[in-house]
Amino acid sequence: TLAISGAETGATLSYSTDGGTTWNSSFNAVEGGNNVIVRATDVAGNTHDAAAFAFTLDTTIATAGVALTT
Repeated sequence: TLAISGAETGATLSYSTDGGTTWNSSFNAVEGGNNVIVRATDVAGNTHDAAAFAFTLDTTIATAGVALTT
């Protein structure tokens, strides 16, 4: 789950994963590197400056390292 804070009450968030060419109300993260731009539009229709962030999605389950010595 992605949590965005700081938006005004009632603002609509839009996300872009293609450098700001297209904007959507949601996005699907992919395995590996993700670059996302988010912007808010307030109830009056004013679009605020966008903010970019990057993250890595890793859904690989780590193997447990167990050693048995006698």
